[in-house]
Amino acid sequence: MAKPGAPQAYNHFGNLVVGLYPKLGLDERMRRIAADLANGRRRFQHPATLAGDRAFAAVPAPLLRWGVSKLDPDVRPAQVSGNTVLSSVHRGAADLSFGDAPVVLTAGYPALSPAMGLTHGVHGIGDTIAISVHAAKSAVGDVDAYVELLDAALS
Repeated sequence: MAKPGAPQAYNHFGNLVVGLYPKLGLDERMRRIAADLANGRRRFQHPATLAGDRAFAAVPAPLLRWGVSKLDPDVRPAQVSGNTVLSSVHRGAADLSFGDAPVVLTAGYPALSPAMGLTHGVHGIGDTIAISVHAAKSAVGDVDAYVELLDAALS
């Protein structure tokens, strides 16, 4: 979710947890998802969250690199906040070009990690939206069938 305030970097976003509520009816699911999003926006505006962002921005780059070097990507977390990720980027009006050719679509494939085996990218430029799916076989046994279900749900 986009963070409030003036962007201090290209990636001016934060993560938040949104339940999918598959056992609820459509109207109640939409209300609960909207409430999760609103609660996430409210948390991003809390003074403690803003102070944390300022503190992180003040950490010298060599110290950040040292901290990142201590991460062991092979260690699986005992608990995760979600099992899938949706990353959405609106790239604005369709006024870009690549050489002499107009850019008519854009896409991205959010990365997988030991804590997430299914990611979705929603990337838009102008009136065109591209949707990508990136999955580990351990999370989605038949990714083609999953994409067909997703396509049917979005049609």
